[in-house]
Amino acid sequence: MNIGNKKELSSFSRYMDQRLNKSGMANNDQTIIADSFDNVSVVAIRVCGVTYTGNPTSFVSQYAKVFQTLDKLCSNYGLQRITPRSGVYLVVSGINGSKGNPAKVIASFALEVKQIFSAINMKELADIRLQIGIHRGPAISGVIAGDPVFYDIWGEAIDGAYALLDTGVEQFIHVSLGFRDALIDHFYFLERKNMNIKGINSPTTFLLTAKKSR
Repeated sequence: MNIGNKKELSSFSRYMDQRLNKSGMANNDQTIIADSFDNVSVVAIRVCGVTYTGNPTSFVSQYAKVFQTLDKLCSNYGLQRITPRSGVYLVVSGINGSKGNPAKVIASFALEVKQIFSAINMKELADIRLQIGIHRGPAISGVIAGDPVFYDIWGEAIDGAYALLDTGVEQFIHVSLGFRDALIDHFYFLERKNMNIKGINSPTTFLLTAKKSR
């Protein structure tokens, strides 16, 4: 999340704006801003199906439409997008400024992302497929001084989301046992056995499929 460009101030970015000004980093001071969290929920989304055909405008346009759609959903759910890594769209819930049950919000967001991109009716995005991984766990976040100043997050929650993303299935939402356990009363899951994913404590993972109706 680029803190240097503050066009829209969500509850989170207002919080970070206050932290920056209080610390002096907004005035190019080198004060360190860092926080640790016991339990955050992270969703990692990889865009598949965008191919370069020799037309750079078309290629960039496809990515722009995907990221604009994801950004709009992020804003609707009050979630924070973290600086993308290797083309992966990374979203976190449970850090300062987040509202509601972090895991529940992330799950609802991921299901709506899947629904929208399954039904999206744009010729340029006809071949777009998403691969999604979600994990829940501890994390460290901080603001990195530079030009521009930016916010980033590290730790088990991030690493686990990437691991589940890499071992997931296109068009499905792959989640950890801990994430499933936090939401078993609110969502439906399909079990995947004998996964043995590095950094994930349980060999059993799950596919998030739908929200339970009350």
